[in-house]
Amino acid sequence: MLQVTYLGGSNTDAIRAIAIHPVSGEVLVAGHTLSFDLPCTTIAAGCGAGAQPAHAVIGGGVGEDGFVARLNANLTSLLQATYLGGSRDDHQRAITIHPVSGEVLLAGTTISTNLTFTAGGAQPLHASDGGQYEGFVARLNASLTSVLQGTYLGG
Repeated sequence: MLQVTYLGGSNTDAIRAIAIHPVSGEVLVAGHTLSFDLPCTTIAAGCGAGAQPAHAVIGGGVGEDGFVARLNANLTSLLQATYLGGSRDDHQRAITIHPVSGEVLLAGTTISTNLTFTAGGAQPLHASDGGQYEGFVARLNASLTSVLQGTYLGG
């Protein structure tokens, strides 16, 4: 074993996908969290502000938000993280990195009907009005500070 690290806040956090940047070797992970204090999502946490710097569950209720985080190749430093979700449960299930641009693509499931990044997407609205889980795909910039595009996928 070369290195091990923890990643999470003060509540339940689950990593469901991992990718390694083909050039830098940085490690990207994606999953879901109940934590409202996930590290490295805001400037106040010592990082650049993530694309979505706060957990989106309304009114401090209980719900899972997706997240993505970038660590250095040695797993000794968390470089950036961001939440990604809406007002209901959101789960990141897959992650990949564009080998040239470094853009990060995520796929997952959601009950949220208010994912802000789906406007202009192939399917901009949740098809079941939030009663059922639906798939989504999102594309973030390499620094995880901006969601470039996203779409729901489902019926």
